[in-house]
Amino acid sequence: ISKFRPRKGDFLVYGIAGQINLTVTFAEFVTQEQVNVTQSVVGVGVWYLVDLNSRLIIESPQDTRAVGTTGFFWVPSNIKVGSPIPLGEFDLNVLGEEQLNFKGRRLGVWRIGGDVSLRLPNEVVNSTINAFYDKGTGILLRLQESSMRDGVVGDQDGEQQALLELVETSVNFDPSSFPITDTRGFIFPEKSLSARYRHQNYEWKIEVSEIIG
Repeated sequence: ISKFRPRKGDFLVYGIAGQINLTVTFAEFVTQEQVNVTQSVVGVGVWYLVDLNSRLIIESPQDTRAVGTTGFFWVPSNIKVGSPIPLGEFDLNVLGEEQLNFKGRRLGVWRIGGDVSLRLPNEVVNSTINAFYDKGTGILLRLQESSMRDGVVGDQDGEQQALLELVETSVNFDPSSFPITDTRGFIFPEKSLSARYRHQNYEWKIEVSEIIG
């Protein structure tokens, strides 16, 4: 479980499709468990009140539909593979664990995503979302998206494009706080032993775990 708690004034700056920046700021603590968060793009901003334990939005005067959902910039601290994530108006899921290079460091991340539909006035846009959240803090590092309109994929080569990417922040990320681990067992009857491969951040080691007979 992530124990990360932001400090007053902590900020996250996201590049939107490499064009403009969106800034999220943990502006003011109302109580020890609640913080006002501001979100601004080119001088236009909104604010909402977030519960730090659940990370859900509990008050949002400018958009009441956001109440009960999670801001795009982080996810709940107690998630695991398969957990549902109410991200804005979309219902996504934790799809797995991966590693991601971020500013020269390899961080363990949650991959969260799913297929969503966005209804526009004259069409329905179907998109596949893959978002990568740091396991230690729950903060969004990158969100990729590919869309299809009238059977035509939005980007020419069919690959997902980075829609949001963290470009600047006051938050420190610890690569060792939530390493990716896995264990795979093997049995070798001819050799009368069993063994297992175990990795931490994909540094694999083989261990003889039991001598049979």
